[in-house]
Amino acid sequence: MQINLKEIVITNFKGIKTLTLDLSNAVTNIYGQNASGKSTIADAFIWLLFNKNSSDKTDFSIKTLDRNNKAIPKIDHSVQATFAVDDIEIELMKVYREKWEVKNGETEEVFTGNETKCFVDGVPVSKGEYDKKVQSVIDPTIFKLVTNPLYFNTNLKWQERRKILSELSPNIADADIIAENPTKFNPMTEILQKYKVDDYKKKLRDGISKIQEQLNEIPARVDEAYRSMPVPVDENALRTEIQLKNKLLADLDKQITDVSLLFTTYNKQQQEIFYLQSQQKELANKFELNFQTKKHKKQAEIEDLKRELVDLEKNFISHQNLVSSLQEKIRNQELHRKELLEKWHFENNKVLEFNNQDFVCPTCKRELEIHDIGEQKAHLTENFKLNKSKMLTSISVEGKAMKSETEKTQHLISSTTEVMAFDEKQIKQKTESLEQQQALFNSMKIPNVEDTKEYQELQKKIGKLQGDLALPGANTNEISVKKLEIVAEIDVLKKQLLFIEIIEKTKIRINELQDQEKELASTKAKYQKELQLCDDFTKLKIEKIEQNINKMFKYVTFKLFNEQVNGGEVECCEVLIDGVPFVDANSAAQINAGLDVVNAISKFYDVKAPIFIDNRESITELISCDTQIINLFVSKEDAQLRVEAA
Repeated sequence: MQINLKEIVITNFKGIKTLTLDLSNAVTNIYGQNASGKSTIADAFIWLLFNKNSSDKTDFSIKTLDRNNKAIPKIDHSVQATFAVDDIEIELMKVYREKWEVKNGETEEVFTGNETKCFVDGVPVSKGEYDKKVQSVIDPTIFKLVTNPLYFNTNLKWQERRKILSELSPNIADADIIAENPTKFNPMTEILQKYKVDDYKKKLRDGISKIQEQLNEIPARVDEAYRSMPVPVDENALRTEIQLKNKLLADLDKQITDVSLLFTTYNKQQQEIFYLQSQQKELANKFELNFQTKKHKKQAEIEDLKRELVDLEKNFISHQNLVSSLQEKIRNQELHRKELLEKWHFENNKVLEFNNQDFVCPTCKRELEIHDIGEQKAHLTENFKLNKSKMLTSISVEGKAMKSETEKTQHLISSTTEVMAFDEKQIKQKTESLEQQQALFNSMKIPNVEDTKEYQELQKKIGKLQGDLALPGANTNEISVKKLEIVAEIDVLKKQLLFIEIIEKTKIRINELQDQEKELASTKAKYQKELQLCDDFTKLKIEKIEQNINKMFKYVTFKLFNEQVNGGEVECCEVLIDGVPFVDANSAAQINAGLDVVNAISKFYDVKAPIFIDNRESITELISCDTQIINLFVSKEDAQLRVEAA
């Protein structure tokens, strides 16, 4: 498509009161001093099409000011231009004017706002119809890219520049990248069958993050186990000390026996009592051990339930966030599909209208003969039908693709919602189970050994023996007191032995946690290795794309990756001119670089449009451009604008 600007008429626009420019030549030079209105011409041209200035801003004033820098009221501000689009003339005009009204009960007009009137080929149209007409000729973004050599490099973010370059570059198949290094990249074949590379990288990062969360928890859980573990005891030393004290008891018993044969019966009864009492002590110790073991086991079950509940809640929130983002995506897709449908109906309802200019010879300006008019009508009708069919087909293809993408997203929402429902059910079950287990734990109390039948039977026997006990006449009180003290000491030592079993169980739990930590670390390392493989794959693919992109340009090259200090790569899109970053180059180099980009984009989209080049005096030589050029020169000698055809 070839778009030429043949004439532009500017009235009361910014600093220009009246200006008519014949721009029918391939190259037009406009000279003027600073602030003489050169840039205003470019602003007027862009405002006429897109309601913005040449800097792509909408918040600028177009009204003409008086000597006191106040807007002159009640005058029209207009721009009118004649274009040749593939040799078909189109005339566009916009008029910006103030609205003045006389309110009820008043005699003087008051300013109530501004309005913009739009015209296409002299016919007044609504702003919406006007914008659609402009867009039917060329996409606004593409137009700015091919008419302003600085737009691509200064107005767009690097992400937007990168996206445009990816559209220009021929597609590189994943299989071709794998073939570059099959030994390294063969695992990518299986990955790419199920995932997009970026999606799989997100999955890996999410997995690594979750594993790291678990790894972060394990040291605290191990530390908690260590802190809850009783102080270690020397089992051999305890048992040796118990044996020594039992030997002392035996010695004391022997002393009592040796006092007199009269104490034989007494001692026998006394020993039976001590034996029964020791059985009572053993029974009490056994009760306490069983209770402590059950309580420790129940506490471990509660901690496991808490961790499982936290993991389930994290998964639920993650899925919930995913569903929200997917629903927002569907809403945006539906809006776009609605726009496509409206666009399809708009294009489908178009009808061909002839005007007198269609049947005038463009060379001699004479009206065509009757038989030539018929041929011209047939030719125009065929072109109209062909263009309309192409446009409707393009919209339908895009709509079907959007519908397919929406269905996929809805399917993903459905599957994720099912997972959320299952997670929610699990959370409810785990919460109820946790509450039950916590209630059981809180209600746990050590049974009273004295209430048991076995203990009471022993107590009856002890009572009977004590009732039948006949105290010898000799004084054995001191020996008996000593025996009681030793028995008490033995009881304390036996209780300390109970801690050994608790310590062993705690050590087993610590080993389990440490084994889990090793397994998680191994899985994390596997994920990190796969993530690095995906990064290397992406980098190689981008390098190939970068090579293809740079082949499309003669003057500039593009850097699409920055290497970090840690060796990693981050995406970028930096324009280089002979190795120098665009922002560091001089004005002439920047403009020639922009023209190089314009040439590539124009070739790709098959569209050529007028290029405005400001500060043209700073450039000694422009690179070749096969399109209309309008040069704006700063000229000290030209107080009034001077226009020359080059």
